[in-house]
Amino acid sequence: MKITDVKTILANRYLFVEIHTDEGPVGIGESGTWGVLDASMGAVEALKTYLIGQDLRHRAHWRLSGSSGE
Repeated sequence: MKITDVKTILANRYLFVEIHTDEGPVGIGESGTWGVLDASMGAVEALKTYLIGQDLRHRAHWRLSGSSGE
């Protein structure tokens, strides 16, 4: 399952991130750094180029963000 797109959604004081795949499923999560949304958006955009085309199931990608991937 490959990542095809990464989108940010600014909603009031929150920043959500959509991860789109080539097999259809879309994942939605919240980006950290509450109150500094421009910085969070910049981090997501910086990682977007790296993530597109990668296998979504590979745990090493999620370690970039400090998440355990589980």
